[in-house]
Amino acid sequence: MRSFSLFAAVLLSAAAASAQSLPPQGADATFEVATWNIENFGSGSGGTAQREAAAEVIRQADVDLWALQEIVDATDFQALLQELVDDGYRGILGPTPSAGGAQRLAYIYNEDVVTVVFTRSVLQGNEYAFAYRLPFEMQASVTVGGQTQSLRLLNIHAKCCSDQNSYNRRADAAAALKEFTDEYIEDGRAVMVLGDFNDRLNVSISGGLSPYRPYRTDPDYTIATYDIDRLNVPTYCSNGSCTSGSAIDQILFSNDLAASYVEDEDPRYEEVVSAFSSYTSTVSDHLPVIARFTLVPVSAEEGPAGAAALAVAPNPVRSQATARFTLAAPAEVRVDVLDALGRRVVRQSRTLGAGEHALPLDTSALSPGVYVVRLEADGAVSTRTFVRVR
Repeated sequence: MRSFSLFAAVLLSAAAASAQSLPPQGADATFEVATWNIENFGSGSGGTAQREAAAEVIRQADVDLWALQEIVDATDFQALLQELVDDGYRGILGPTPSAGGAQRLAYIYNEDVVTVVFTRSVLQGNEYAFAYRLPFEMQASVTVGGQTQSLRLLNIHAKCCSDQNSYNRRADAAAALKEFTDEYIEDGRAVMVLGDFNDRLNVSISGGLSPYRPYRTDPDYTIATYDIDRLNVPTYCSNGSCTSGSAIDQILFSNDLAASYVEDEDPRYEEVVSAFSSYTSTVSDHLPVIARFTLVPVSAEEGPAGAAALAVAPNPVRSQATARFTLAAPAEVRVDVLDALGRRVVRQSRTLGAGEHALPLDTSALSPGVYVVRLEADGAVSTRTFVRVR
């Protein structure tokens, strides 16, 4: 056992030492939230190197709020916060599971953006259904670009495994959770659920219907991880390159946040796999998953007369985006990119025929931030928000 621990420590030290630069995911004009299961963080085998790797991920990602799962050692968590204090991050560790388990929930947040009102465990009486890890709630006030949003977040780490008993427990937990979040929606409160759901939303890892199907079919909720869940693109990694596994880490939220949500077909922070040597065996067997919000009103996605809704991809973008739309008839088309102050920074004008169109937009010279693509065809206008990252 001692030789194994020494070997693991050597691997982890090598992983930390070989960490490469990670692309930042944050921008001053957006609120970013992430969920990350840091596998048995602080359990002993990871040691200092796992903590240093976690600090590098959080620091370089530049995300405003992290919901974390599997925090095993409180001392290591405090040491992680100490490493991040000069970067403006603070954190809160949830209570020990009621049955004495080691894995706890936690939040780490940028204090310049997030003001914590309170945190608490909720849904007491459902301990067995939640594997004794009750949802850890945070009420926060989030301020970005002069806009402030009150938000309730529920960080969960559901019961694992594909056997029938585990499925039943997840189903019971999901039912209790949805009843709880539905009440917030009825009261007009914005709510977000994120964490390790230990199951998919479209179908279950146990086969058959997902225990979270009521969320997927309820029009009052938007699922940030819908696309990767539908395709089962892994967030839990069963091999070293994370090309196999399951989409079990999820983010969903009430629809009063939908207008501010910046859509992303693949919200995984998969760059961590190549940034660290043996990431899945030395840092975590889960990928971080990220969602972004502008917290400012955006227009509906209705296209101009005779044009289908405007779409921009990829989103977020680094050097070049593509604006896609369909014209029912030939039209004079103008596509502008506007910055947060409404200034035009990119323009394209041309006459296009009926059919599908994909216009490239060079964003390489733009500073990181939130931008609006404005499509005008025959006098009617449609807009779409996107985020430029470094």
